[in-house]
Amino acid sequence: MHLTHPQENTIDALIEERAVKDGRHLSRIEQDNTALDNTHITFDEDAQCWRLASQREDCADADETIFTVTGAIEALDLLLILKEYPAMKDKLRFMTQKLTLTGLGSVRFKGSVEALKEIERTGEREFREGQLQGWMPTQVQGYDAIELANRYFRPRGKDYHGEEHALSDEVDPKGILKRNAGSHLIHTKDNEVLYFRGIIEKGKKKYIKAKPQIFRIGDIVEAQCSIVFIKAKGGDIRMKLVLRAIALVNYEHSMNADRARKGGVEWEGNYASAPKVKRKIGFEYEDEEDVAEGKRQHIEVNEGDKGREKGEGMVVEE
Repeated sequence: MHLTHPQENTIDALIEERAVKDGRHLSRIEQDNTALDNTHITFDEDAQCWRLASQREDCADADETIFTVTGAIEALDLLLILKEYPAMKDKLRFMTQKLTLTGLGSVRFKGSVEALKEIERTGEREFREGQLQGWMPTQVQGYDAIELANRYFRPRGKDYHGEEHALSDEVDPKGILKRNAGSHLIHTKDNEVLYFRGIIEKGKKKYIKAKPQIFRIGDIVEAQCSIVFIKAKGGDIRMKLVLRAIALVNYEHSMNADRARKGGVEWEGNYASAPKVKRKIGFEYEDEEDVAEGKRQHIEVNEGDKGREKGEGMVVEE
């Protein structure tokens, strides 16, 4: 699907809406980087990488810093594995859940890119001069894009002390990944990616759990990620964005492009305008006192959109 420039205005509007409430939205950090004042880099012995974390005020523990970025999906690999193939066991260690986001001409998305460059410059002083490779965005149609990824598994080394975390049925419905992982690979909490969709319910924006197959190229999403620094070849270090969660917030443009290709009509489809390190995903934990089982209300559902699975589960009020 060829991404269209009218999306940039929608992306800007959605970033403005989200950044007001989210102090760790990358676009907001570009304008006010004081959100990084309480962050530090800590080495994770189990994962053998350095994590960007925020110190808690009430104890010695730290929370892994979670950032938000809003953009249109340019590329994604979130496919469900429904059939085994001969080379699967050899490739399983490197299989990832991955997506690439672009803002096209969005000014606020450019700010998110600049924020990542600033974070990279901050991390540079933690390593030997020249050791950290410079982070650069990828390019889509001549515009900057951000790639986020997370592997399904990590090696089960003899020195690993973490717990195994079950793959969800939505990600591994037939148990193929688990079966092929055997005893030498392990799926941990660090490998988990959560999926949500934003809805408007009684005039308020909420997130509900969703399935990975609802996402399409051209959809506008909010993605949450953490930032790690990993060892590269030759003793260098490089910065990587680890995908933690994705929330579908607008699919008007991708749906209209699909309908135009099939000769249909346009449709408006907005969903919503060293110490131990822990992690909280914002889509799950915002305003925890308002968490409840809820029903979808006051939102138009298009009958032609049967291909996208309905989201079910926890509702989070923002």
